Amino acid sequence: MAGRKGKGEDKTNKLPESSGRKGKREDKTNKLPESRVKIIMKSSPATKNIGKDALFLANIATKMFIQHLTKSAYSISNNKDELNYNDIAEIVQTKANMSFVKEMMPRTITLSQYKELMAAKGLTIEYESSEDESDETGSTSSQEQSFESSSEVY
Repeated sequence: MAGRKGKGEDKTNKLPESSGRKGKREDKTNKLPESRVKIIMKSSPATKNIGKDALFLANIATKMFIQHLTKSAYSISNNKDELNYNDIAEIVQTKANMSFVKEMMPRTITLSQYKELMAAKGLTIEYESSEDESDETGSTSSQEQSFESSSEVY
């Protein structure tokens, strides 16, 4: 029947007619939520209005950036079964094309390293500590292991 899609037909959406472009959009399941992308775009004070085409392209660019970042991090990962924060942070901190993200994704450091940084700057920190920061074997406590650095050291 004319006008109906068969079982094997492509389920992609056409570009908006106002775009003047020919082609098809990617499947909606392959995109980030447009409302979230729009909120992020509007967080810039310079942004007033966001057109449908701009939102669509920003969505695709964001998806491509995330794919590039995760593939790069996976390539250096020691554990090929999972990707963790340290893998992603390492890519961000070492690749020149990721310099714009450096402040948002710092490398992790231990609590003792953070204390040393603060002491070197002549600052003290107050925090709730566990009873022992290390056990008899000298390994660091879970509090120390999970403490992440901040790009802004006070």
